[in-house]
Amino acid sequence: MNKDVYEDMLVDGINCVMFSTVDEFYDKAEYYLNNEEERMKIVNTAYSNFLSFQTWIHRAEEIEKIILKYL
Repeated sequence: MNKDVYEDMLVDGINCVMFSTVDEFYDKAEYYLNNEEERMKIVNTAYSNFLSFQTWIHRAEEIEKIILKYL
């Protein structure tokens, strides 16, 4: 994953769950399966962030800003 692209978009433990190894995946999967409150906090934050920043209109606005820099 390109850190420059996703750095502000995806934050481990806040709006996603990241892992580097298969063992880490299993550990985190087990943890979140057994901790619904923590899991739902991440799910709700991710959903809220998506609605606030990742809709077509928001992406179009970002593209427009980039284009306007070059005009």
